[in-house]
Amino acid sequence: MDYRAPGTGEAYRQGRGLDAETLALWRDVVRALVPPDEVARAADVGCGVGRLSGWLADALEATVVAIDPSPEMLAAAEPAPAVGYVVGAAEALPLRTGTLDLAFLSMVYHHLPAPADAVAELHRALRPRGRVLVRTVTRETLDGYAFMAFFPEARTLDERRLPGRAAVRAAFAAGGFVEMAQRVVEQRVAAHPAAYCARVGTRSLSSLRMIPDAAFARGLAALEADCRTLPADRAFIEPVDVLVFQR
Repeated sequence: MDYRAPGTGEAYRQGRGLDAETLALWRDVVRALVPPDEVARAADVGCGVGRLSGWLADALEATVVAIDPSPEMLAAAEPAPAVGYVVGAAEALPLRTGTLDLAFLSMVYHHLPAPADAVAELHRALRPRGRVLVRTVTRETLDGYAFMAFFPEARTLDERRLPGRAAVRAAFAAGGFVEMAQRVVEQRVAAHPAAYCARVGTRSLSSLRMIPDAAFARGLAALEADCRTLPADRAFIEPVDVLVFQR
């Protein structure tokens, strides 16, 4: 997946956003799993265009360093109070040892080329009893994504590359972390079928960008045809796994 490709940052901004109601849901989830009074400095690791970096700073009333390996993605990020954007990789964090209270990894884990190296870096950068919150799609949640039925090539790809919960747990356990929590959060991604088709149509999901153009066009046409048969007020909900580990 080439995040330096022209237009990728803008596609992510348009296709991966969450509405105010869903962001409020995630605020409550994060604050329940990571008490704000325990977080002064957090890192949004693999922040992309920073779509959740400012939100995270507000939710925890913390300073956030937003880190991504793609300068092009960071160039598309909007400035936000209490957020600093830095080029860097999860396997070589541009952070001093023991300076983080929280590392936030949102829809990033399956992109890590070397999860063990990233976990080791997170352990180094976190203070004792600091936490990692992993927000991710796993193999266990894949069936909850309606669009997958129309893109079999993407489904096959994700079945190969997405982690299972056991793999995430094993990586963090091997890296010296203790699991604190795991839950599945059901988030609304579109309020009606037309909005869902528009969201998928941005091709902002990496699995959709990695399949052939003809396969994407065919799947999108089938999805749009199916959506035209649905009630106009039918909302679309997707499951997301959340795992929290403590150093």
